[in-house]
Amino acid sequence: MEERPGASGAVESWSRREYSTRAVPARRVLVVSIPPANARIATVLAECDLEFAATAATAVAEARARAFHCALVSVITPDAFDVAKALHEAAPELPVICVRVVDERHRLTRATLEGLRLAAGAVGARGFVDFFDFPDDERGLAAVRDAIDTLC
Repeated sequence: MEERPGASGAVESWSRREYSTRAVPARRVLVVSIPPANARIATVLAECDLEFAATAATAVAEARARAFHCALVSVITPDAFDVAKALHEAAPELPVICVRVVDERHRLTRATLEGLRLAAGAVGARGFVDFFDFPDDERGLAAVRDAIDTLC
């Protein structure tokens, strides 16, 4: 235990241990995706508590039953924008973010990517994050995490 003068000059007691042993809860993130994207999302958001849902019904049930920091919906998931809309309607306070995680066998045009961004907004998602906008290195992964955090 250490004593330090506080702002008013009075001595305050505090413990370094008090600050260093506090458990910081992992952010719980609901992910609606298919297996090719799951591994990439798990790598990028390794510090989060990820809950993967394979169907819209499962995702909506989870969103209603538990608290999540946010929900990510991969745009290659069948009916991705319907899923995003259903999540937004079921849990309006839950930030829903549409993401492009894996390359769909070909490069998408700027117009197609802009269409994905517009579609995300139209169904109530907070935004669209394209993992391919960032380099595939540690700095790029950190930038993806920051982009997602900004939308949450």
